[in-house]
Amino acid sequence: MIITIPTGSQMDRIVRCPASAALPQVYDANEAPDRDRGTAMHSFLDRVAEVGREAALAEADEQHREFLASIALAQLGDRLSLSREVALAYDWRDDTARRLRPLEHRAYEVDPAREIPLTIDLAGVGEAEVYAGDYKSGHGWLPAPEQSMQLGLGALALARLHEATQAEVEYVRVRDDGTPRFFRARLDVFGLEAAAERVRGAMEGVEGVRGQLAAGAVPSVTEGPWCRYCPARSACPAKTALIRQVIADPQPVPYSQPLTPDGARRAYDLWRRARDAMAQVEAALYAYAKHDAIDLDPEPDGTRRVFGELRRPGNEVLAGDVVHRVLTELYGGEVANAAVTMEASKRAITDAIRPALPAGDKITHHTERVFELVRARGGASRPETCTTTEYTIAPDGAARARKRRAG
Repeated sequence: MIITIPTGSQMDRIVRCPASAALPQVYDANEAPDRDRGTAMHSFLDRVAEVGREAALAEADEQHREFLASIALAQLGDRLSLSREVALAYDWRDDTARRLRPLEHRAYEVDPAREIPLTIDLAGVGEAEVYAGDYKSGHGWLPAPEQSMQLGLGALALARLHEATQAEVEYVRVRDDGTPRFFRARLDVFGLEAAAERVRGAMEGVEGVRGQLAAGAVPSVTEGPWCRYCPARSACPAKTALIRQVIADPQPVPYSQPLTPDGARRAYDLWRRARDAMAQVEAALYAYAKHDAIDLDPEPDGTRRVFGELRRPGNEVLAGDVVHRVLTELYGGEVANAAVTMEASKRAITDAIRPALPAGDKITHHTERVFELVRARGGASRPETCTTTEYTIAPDGAARARKRRAG
């Protein structure tokens, strides 16, 4: 059995459902707006303290820049001056902690039989007291800070490392308008001991579930809001049971007969279960195919058919500075300014050129001339796109997305 290593960020789920850390894990690498924005926010706030606001914004992904620019940094106070991205390993068997040295970004060597790796967004150490803070964005479920095992584990690891007996824990939740809200709690020596007991109990529970799985038993799971991003969803007995229930419904709806009130109710219940089950099947298939392509029945002519990642050249992207120079040379600065701001698009170029043409001239001749000059000067590129979809592979190796047929 492959043993996955639970991390500090997963502990609030693991203490409520140890099976979630023992069942097979599938991590979906597809874009998720909330998750990606949260990652961008963490990186931005980490860099602000090092290079300043403007430089950190310039480094940020453009799609998140407006949100990042709205963050009220002044309201974060001295938090930006605390130690950031502190990586530790907590030994839950011995109740000790150590600093981690990265092998590469967020990659550490730990003992999976006894250690939990964790990264603390904000860390502070005083006399007999430590501080552990975590940035949050979006509207996802969070336990109260005094009950949070992500915060509690961070405080516990810091306290054991620095021999502290008190801790302050805090969520810093940045709302959509950029204003932060603070949720704090204090843990005394008894609170830290309670956190250690909860972590130990959760990890012993994980070991117990691993033993059940090795023996072929079906483990118990606990469902709740923590299931939303669980990487074990595709193997969770609660989720797969729903799929089996739909497939093997013991009371099929008699579709050949008129619906009665009872029949309509059973039809509705079956439809809801089927819809939920198929959504889970689809999510699991897309997550699996992201890493391992699924071979399907070939086309009638023998062409290979696959469901997986299809990489292909995307739309051509024109560099704004090169476009501006070309348009200025050919049509003057006013036309160039109309087509180019910080970026250029083929539609904007076409719209800008059209009024400058003599009557009767074909627009396509002029736009192609612009595009060719831009390409010749290195101002065009075609970024590769990657989509998880069904596609065919021709004998010459050419891959093409396959349109799904109805039925």
